[in-house]
Amino acid sequence: MKQRIFYLDNISCVLILHMIYTYHIANSCGGFKPTVIAFISTTLSFFMSWFFFKGGMMHKDTSTKLIFQRSARRLLVPFVLFLLLGLLLDGWIQSTKSIDFNVVSFIKGEIVTFLLQSILWPTGASWFLLSLFVARIGFNVLHKRIHPIIITIVFVCIAYAIYIMNCHGWGFLIPGHNLHLDIPTFYMGNMCHGLAVYSLGYYLKEKQFDRIIIVIALALFVLKYFIPSEIDFRANNPSGTNFMLSVLYGMSGCVVINNIFKRICNKRFPVVTYIGCNSMVYYLVHYPVMCVTISLFWEPFADKELWYKFLVLSIIVTIFLIIAEYVFRIKKMRFIIGG
Repeated sequence: MKQRIFYLDNISCVLILHMIYTYHIANSCGGFKPTVIAFISTTLSFFMSWFFFKGGMMHKDTSTKLIFQRSARRLLVPFVLFLLLGLLLDGWIQSTKSIDFNVVSFIKGEIVTFLLQSILWPTGASWFLLSLFVARIGFNVLHKRIHPIIITIVFVCIAYAIYIMNCHGWGFLIPGHNLHLDIPTFYMGNMCHGLAVYSLGYYLKEKQFDRIIIVIALALFVLKYFIPSEIDFRANNPSGTNFMLSVLYGMSGCVVINNIFKRICNKRFPVVTYIGCNSMVYYLVHYPVMCVTISLFWEPFADKELWYKFLVLSIIVTIFLIIAEYVFRIKKMRFIIGG
């Protein structure tokens, strides 16, 4: 049985709960951002970078064929299954809301959406699975010939170049849909960014605990409170802030939280460690529950205050996460989440 690294599981719990409640649910409730949630969001803004960074730390040097086989089971299978689930849920939502729902038009629209975004909206969080798959394979091919730091620098620059090209609207209109397909697509940017952070995680697996690395990371981490900059990792977009600063802040956050948790939380905490160990369940399930609830069952809460919406949606999502936790304990169901 694989030995668990408790501090990584504990970090995973903290960041997955932040992602679900103080990021996705809070933003879905009309931008519910009281001071506490705003501070948490700023502090943990590196959360998406960390999951790529952790992937690099856990990377095992082996053949690309073996990496592909393992990653396909762990990442591509759940990605495809949740893509199909997204198709079904979006069909249910649109057919419920529209009296002239047309299956052919719907399918065409979903194909266009997939080309534009690499996901379908009700299961949108699954973008990470495809990007991590690309990062794993890409890194395994490249690092045998290129130093990990060079990989990090080059692919951050490529991600930035993609962002600039997207800002200038490079691409073409999709006939009949009046939609612009960026070339390269923005998700190629998050794949490059993901590969860069993955490579850095591999390189800093042990070095991140050296004093000089800690000091540099901590200085960058503190700087973001004075010069704010935050990137939407999936969209590869810093939303008007500085792209490179956002990337550096994300990387520094990975090093800072790893050092803190390794020193004070490197042991098993029954609930926390368990959630971190099984974070894939919560990651994949929360988003479709949230989307369907808001799309079809939200009318009674439309006029309620933001804190009330946040509380209700949090309770609903939590109930379904508990159910999902029991469902995916069944051995025959584990393949759905890459188990």
